[in-house]
Formats: sequence, C-alpha cells, structure tokens
Amino acid sequence: MQDKEEIILNKRIQNGILKVNNHIHSPYSFCSFENIEQIFQLAGDEDIKVLGINDFNTTGGYEDFSQNGKKYKIYPLFNIEFIGLLSDLQEKNIRVNDPDNPGRTYFCGKGLNFPVRLKKEEKQLLKKLAEKTQEQVKEIIKKVDNILVSIDDCVSLDYDKVKKEHARDLVRERHIARAIRKEVYKHYKTTEKKQLFFNKLFSGNNLSSNIEDEAAKLK
Repeated sequence: MQDKEEIILNKRIQNGILKVNNHIHSPYSFCSFENIEQIFQLAGDEDIKVLGINDFNTTGGYEDFSQNGKKYKIYPLFNIEFIGLLSDLQEKNIRVNDPDNPGRTYFCGKGLNFPVRLKKEEKQLLKKLAEKTQEQVKEIIKKVDNILVSIDDCVSLDYDKVKKEHARDLVRERHIARAIRKEVYKHYKTTEKKQLFFNKLFSGNNLSSNIEDEAAKLK
C-alpha cells in the first residue's frame, strides 16, 4: 500500500506539476549559500523548475538571479520581503506570522517585474528603508562588539568588516551571527575553548547544538 507522500508524488508526476521553490533568500540579503549560482546548481540537483528570489528590502540580486535562471534553464520569479512591527499587537502578545515574536509581521511582494520598474518615490522609499535598517545594524554591531571584547579583546566586530566578508548588499542580524562564529572559531582552535566562550556569551547557558557543525543553529 502506498504511503501519503508516494501518492502525492505520483499525482504530481501524472499531472505534470513542476517543482517550485518561490522563497529563496540570496547573499544580497542573507542565506547560507556562497553565491546565487550555487542556489541554481542545487535547485537543478533537486529538479526544481521554478525558483523565486525573496530578499529583504532589496532587489539588488535580480540581475544575477535572472542570468543564472537562463544559464540553468530554471524559470526565475522576482519577489521582495519586508519586516514590520505592529506595536499594538506586540503589547497584546499577539503573533501575526512570526511564531517567536509578537507583533512582528513579514510582508512579501511576489511576481514583480524584471527589469525592475519603480517610481521615483518608491525608489526613495526603498533607499530610506535600507539606510534606516543599516543604521540599526551598526548600533547592534557596536553593542555586540562591546560584549565580545568584555569576554576576550581578541574577538571583535565592526560594520565594514562584517559587510565585506559576509554581505553582498545589506547587513542583517544573521550576518552578525555568522561573523561572531567566524571570529570565535578563528581565535579558538579547540572545541572546549569554543564552548567556554559561547557559554560566557550566553550568560552561562550551554549550547544544545553541535558546535562543530557550521550548519547547525547555535542555541
């Protein structure tokens, strides 16, 4: 007797339904991939026929995404994503579409034009949004650096370094997390010393993840 997944797969094949992934963050926003071409290579390995870029606050990766779509014969979709905060819902502890943060709201625009056609005021809005987010990120990095240096002054971060080594366009919180890991791993060579540093960083809490697995979420 066929299980549920096998039945769905057979139906997909019979009906000629293409495999689609319409929500991919690229290095222009944040992702675990080295570049956009790698995304298409892996999508091809999984027989994905339609792929959608979905970066936060930027369309900077569209051209690269389009070129790789043509190269790998995978149809590209062009999307964008924004994060908002509804203060009234946050105060009432009501979750919108973020399971961990009340009031935080993710809003996506799907199937946008390429080349991008934006009105002057829309371009200005995107630019202002990017500038404001980077101002916030710079403040976060300053606070993070103070904490890191208080543990060990050999482990330090600054905005320009994080952007140069980890971001293509906008620096986000996950870039900071990756940069922290890289700096700690560069300075400490043994698992024991890495564990000790993160234990101090997390106010005495031990990691539940495998510290040597770079794909694992440190928590």
